[in-house]
Amino acid sequence: MSVVWDAGDFPAGAGYRLCADRVCRDWRAETPDDPRSFFGVPLPEATGEQRVTVRFQVTGPAGGRSVYDRTTQVTLRKSTPNGEGCSPTVWQAALRADPGEGLLPVAGG
Repeated sequence: MSVVWDAGDFPAGAGYRLCADRVCRDWRAETPDDPRSFFGVPLPEATGEQRVTVRFQVTGPAGGRSVYDRTTQVTLRKSTPNGEGCSPTVWQAALRADPGEGLLPVAGG
């Protein structure tokens, strides 16, 4: 499960938390100008098409005040990055975090 965003949409040095069902990961920029604009959480139990509740939170660099907190549901889709019949087969989804519109599906994700 992954989320992408425009780095200019959130404060420099922000903290990020991504949860897919009960699996969560946190990440904070090492430096205020860190250009990272994606974050993911592995779902080792995902073995088929299933609905997953996703929550993405962003907190400001000072004081941990929430600047973005959205939740949505997605359906994991089958992906065979090395071609059909070749390992690995993974079940994944991707979202884009938009401050005005929320969490939006990414085509092909």
